[in-house]
Amino acid sequence: MRRLSLLLVVACIWAAGIWSVAGPSAVTAEGETVYVVQVGDGLTAIARKFGTTVPKLVELNRLMTTVLQPGQMLKVPNPAGVIANATSPAIAPAAGGSKATAYMVKKGDTLFKIATRAGISVAALQAANGLSGTNIRAGQRMMIPGVAAVAAAIPTVAMPAVAVATVVVAAPPTAAPAPTTAPAHSAAPVPTTAAAVAAAPAAAPAAAAHSSAVHWAYLGDSGPTRWGSLSPDYKVCDSGIEQSPIDVVNPLKMGLTDILFKYAATPGKIINNGHTIQVNFAAGNGNTIVVDGILHELLQFHFHAPSEHTIAGASFAMELHLVHKNAGGGLAVVGVLLQSGAASAGLAPVLTSVPTDVDVAHDLPAPVDLMQLLPADRRAYRYPGSLTTPPCSEGVRWILLTTPMDLDTAQIAAYTKVYTGTNRPPQPRGVRFLLQDTSATK
Repeated sequence: MRRLSLLLVVACIWAAGIWSVAGPSAVTAEGETVYVVQVGDGLTAIARKFGTTVPKLVELNRLMTTVLQPGQMLKVPNPAGVIANATSPAIAPAAGGSKATAYMVKKGDTLFKIATRAGISVAALQAANGLSGTNIRAGQRMMIPGVAAVAAAIPTVAMPAVAVATVVVAAPPTAAPAPTTAPAHSAAPVPTTAAAVAAAPAAAPAAAAHSSAVHWAYLGDSGPTRWGSLSPDYKVCDSGIEQSPIDVVNPLKMGLTDILFKYAATPGKIINNGHTIQVNFAAGNGNTIVVDGILHELLQFHFHAPSEHTIAGASFAMELHLVHKNAGGGLAVVGVLLQSGAASAGLAPVLTSVPTDVDVAHDLPAPVDLMQLLPADRRAYRYPGSLTTPPCSEGVRWILLTTPMDLDTAQIAAYTKVYTGTNRPPQPRGVRFLLQDTSATK
């Protein structure tokens, strides 16, 4: 009996030893592992280590930049045997050698609130999670760097946080900004459900962002190369690292979740704001898009001629920007490249009588059928960018549809006889990812 008991004890110790080696604590899902980025790591090296590809890492983590931060957590594929090469502790070392705690973002949380509770700076929180902005959402997992005492102040979750650098980004600092330039009218917060949007009270039409009285232009001493020096409010035009527009070249191709458009024929007000022709819509108008699960309401659309974005250096006759805002104040802009061809029925109410009097709103002669402004194939290039006019605020989700739409020569002339050369030149892409959706649209 004593020998049998001794054998049982030895067997238990042996089994426990195998479990401690074979049971990794950082598996987030079947076939995936959390990997903690080390100093000097790059996406290519990590992909090679785990026998995967950079596009797969980008897709798993919804990365929008090639820059990785030490301590950042990434999802990586977990084929047999690879776990031995991964650094994946349940609590990972952060910058400075301190510990980090995984935290699930709660409703009402902000980066400032979380950082205050943890006793760290917002910048440290952003660096630990690879965030370029301040917008976060409930249910998002974050890594909280700090000492062990942080665990008492910040509730932890069972699994390590995975840094998701999505296009959900910081709200620009001005009220209801958008990439054009008439004085802004603050719109009511955008509801987070379609029902709430429908029930939202009507408000003054949201106009484009140009809250400062400082004059800017597309030519001369007040042109794009001088915008950053015209006003302290415009300094990001020079110092920003995620500026728009860009030249679309060598995008990273992958299947992306469809953007859900809910557009209908809608009345609006047309205004010549001194820089472009713009159509404003009342808050609660019911026209929305859903991007990566986040609802955005349409505020306005406006034009540029020639196009601001270029495709491998080639420009188009015009470009249409449909500007949307989410409940957190973040902007998403759908860009539609416009080329000479057949007449656009959707834009007929807008381009039949273009106003020349500045800053005077006119009722459109007929509602705009917004779905007619979009191609049937709504796949797009996506990247994090900025407003294309002062103050050039960053944190804008850019969705540039890959399929152009047609305007006839009369419609193009209706705009260009009032405004031409209203395009900011392409800006450096830097380390941003430019994604091209290859999945079939519904």
